[in-house]
Amino acid sequence: QKQLNDLSHKNKLVEHELRKSQEDLSILRVEKESDSHKAKTALIEAQNKIFEAHQANIKLTDELTAAQNKLVEVQQVNKDNFTAVQQANTKLTDDLTATQQANIKLKYDLTAVQQTNTKQRDDLTAAQLANTKQRDD
Repeated sequence: QKQLNDLSHKNKLVEHELRKSQEDLSILRVEKESDSHKAKTALIEAQNKIFEAHQANIKLTDELTAAQNKLVEVQQVNKDNFTAVQQANTKLTDDLTATQQANIKLKYDLTAVQQTNTKQRDDLTAAQLANTKQRDD
Protein backbone atom coordinates (compact mmCIF):
# COMPACT_ATOMS: atom_id res chain seq x y z
CA GLN A 1 0.00 0.00 0.00
CA LYS A 2 2.80 2.39 0.89
CA GLN A 3 4.42 1.66 -2.41
CA LEU A 4 1.13 2.29 -4.18
CA ASN A 5 0.69 5.56 -2.32
CA ASP A 6 4.26 6.55 -3.17
CA LEU A 7 3.66 5.68 -6.81
CA SER A 8 0.37 7.55 -6.81
CA HIS A 9 2.05 10.56 -5.28
CA LYS A 10 4.88 10.37 -7.79
CA ASN A 11 2.30 10.00 -10.56
CA LYS A 12 0.54 13.17 -9.39
CA LEU A 13 3.87 15.01 -9.29
CA VAL A 14 4.68 13.82 -12.81
CA GLU A 15 1.19 14.83 -14.01
CA HIS A 16 1.67 18.22 -12.39
CA GLU A 17 5.07 18.59 -14.07
CA LEU A 18 3.53 17.45 -17.35
CA ARG A 19 0.74 20.06 -17.09
CA LYS A 20 3.29 22.73 -16.17
CA SER A 21 5.47 21.72 -19.14
CA GLN A 22 2.40 21.83 -21.42
CA GLU A 23 1.53 25.31 -20.15
CA ASP A 24 5.14 26.44 -20.64
CA LEU A 25 5.05 24.96 -24.15
CA SER A 26 1.80 26.85 -24.91
CA ILE A 27 3.35 30.08 -23.64
CA LEU A 28 6.44 29.45 -25.79
CA ARG A 29 4.23 28.78 -28.82
CA VAL A 30 2.37 32.06 -28.27
CA GLU A 31 5.66 33.91 -27.79
CA LYS A 32 7.09 32.22 -30.90
CA GLU A 33 4.00 33.19 -32.91
CA SER A 34 4.27 36.74 -31.56
CA ASP A 35 7.99 36.87 -32.39
CA SER A 36 7.28 35.44 -35.85
CA HIS A 37 4.57 38.07 -36.41
CA LYS A 38 6.94 40.81 -35.22
CA ALA A 39 9.65 39.50 -37.54
CA LYS A 40 7.23 39.39 -40.48
CA THR A 41 6.05 42.93 -39.68
CA ALA A 42 9.65 44.15 -39.44
CA LEU A 43 10.45 42.42 -42.74
CA ILE A 44 7.47 44.08 -44.45
CA GLU A 45 8.48 47.46 -43.03
CA ALA A 46 12.06 46.94 -44.22
CA GLN A 47 10.81 45.94 -47.69
CA ASN A 48 8.61 49.05 -47.78
CA LYS A 49 11.58 51.23 -46.83
CA ILE A 50 13.69 49.57 -49.53
CA PHE A 51 10.88 50.21 -52.06
CA GLU A 52 10.60 53.85 -50.96
CA ALA A 53 14.37 54.28 -51.19
CA HIS A 54 14.30 52.71 -54.66
CA GLN A 55 11.49 55.09 -55.73
CA ALA A 56 13.45 58.06 -54.33
CA ASN A 57 16.54 56.84 -56.19
CA ILE A 58 14.56 56.62 -59.45
CA LYS A 59 13.25 60.17 -58.89
CA LEU A 60 16.74 61.49 -58.16
CA THR A 61 18.09 59.71 -61.24
CA ASP A 62 15.36 61.34 -63.34
CA GLU A 63 16.16 64.76 -61.85
CA LEU A 64 19.87 64.22 -62.47
CA THR A 65 19.20 63.22 -66.09
CA ALA A 66 17.03 66.32 -66.57
CA ALA A 67 19.73 68.52 -65.03
CA GLN A 68 22.38 66.95 -67.28
CA ASN A 69 20.18 67.50 -70.34
CA LYS A 70 19.62 71.13 -69.32
CA LEU A 71 23.37 71.55 -68.85
CA VAL A 72 23.98 70.20 -72.37
CA GLU A 73 21.40 72.66 -73.73
CA VAL A 74 22.97 75.58 -71.85
CA GLN A 75 26.44 74.56 -73.03
CA GLN A 76 25.19 74.47 -76.63
CA VAL A 77 23.56 77.90 -76.25
CA ASN A 78 26.81 79.23 -74.73
CA LYS A 79 28.80 77.72 -77.59
CA ASP A 80 26.42 79.23 -80.16
CA ASN A 81 26.51 82.62 -78.40
CA PHE A 82 30.31 82.51 -78.21
CA THR A 83 30.50 81.73 -81.94
CA ALA A 84 28.06 84.56 -82.73
CA VAL A 85 30.07 87.01 -80.59
CA GLN A 86 33.30 85.93 -82.30
CA GLN A 87 31.70 86.44 -85.72
CA ALA A 88 30.35 89.86 -84.66
CA ASN A 89 33.81 90.82 -83.33
CA THR A 90 35.41 89.72 -86.59
CA LYS A 91 32.91 91.83 -88.57
CA LEU A 92 33.51 94.82 -86.28
CA THR A 93 37.27 94.41 -86.71
CA ASP A 94 36.83 94.24 -90.49
CA ASP A 95 34.57 97.32 -90.40
CA LEU A 96 37.08 99.19 -88.23
CA THR A 97 39.90 98.30 -90.62
CA ALA A 98 37.81 99.48 -93.59
CA THR A 99 36.96 102.72 -91.74
CA GLN A 100 40.62 103.31 -90.89
CA GLN A 101 41.60 102.73 -94.52
CA ALA A 102 38.84 105.12 -95.67
CA ASN A 103 40.10 107.72 -93.16
CA ILE A 104 43.65 107.38 -94.49
CA LYS A 105 42.35 107.86 -98.06
CA LEU A 106 40.34 110.91 -96.94
CA LYS A 107 43.52 112.35 -95.34
CA TYR A 108 45.41 111.91 -98.60
CA ASP A 109 42.48 113.44 -100.52
CA LEU A 110 42.36 116.35 -98.04
CA THR A 111 46.10 116.90 -98.39
CA ALA A 112 45.73 116.88 -102.18
CA VAL A 113 42.83 119.38 -101.96
CA GLN A 114 44.86 121.58 -99.58
CA GLN A 115 47.83 121.47 -101.96
CA THR A 116 45.53 122.36 -104.88
CA ASN A 117 44.04 125.22 -102.83
CA THR A 118 47.53 126.47 -101.92
CA LYS A 119 48.59 126.37 -105.60
CA GLN A 120 45.39 128.16 -106.65
CA ARG A 121 46.00 130.81 -103.96
CA ASP A 122 49.57 131.25 -105.14
CA ASP A 123 48.31 131.48 -108.76
CA LEU A 124 45.66 133.99 -107.68
CA THR A 125 48.25 136.05 -105.80
CA ALA A 126 50.55 135.96 -108.84
CA ALA A 127 47.66 137.00 -111.12
CA GLN A 128 46.75 139.84 -108.73
CA LEU A 129 50.35 141.00 -108.69
CA ALA A 130 50.44 140.82 -112.47
CA ASN A 131 47.20 142.82 -112.72
CA THR A 132 48.49 145.35 -110.25
CA LYS A 133 51.74 145.69 -112.28
CA GLN A 134 49.78 146.11 -115.53
CA ARG A 135 47.69 148.82 -113.95
CA ASP A 136 50.71 150.49 -112.60
CA ASP A 137 52.35 150.36 -116.00
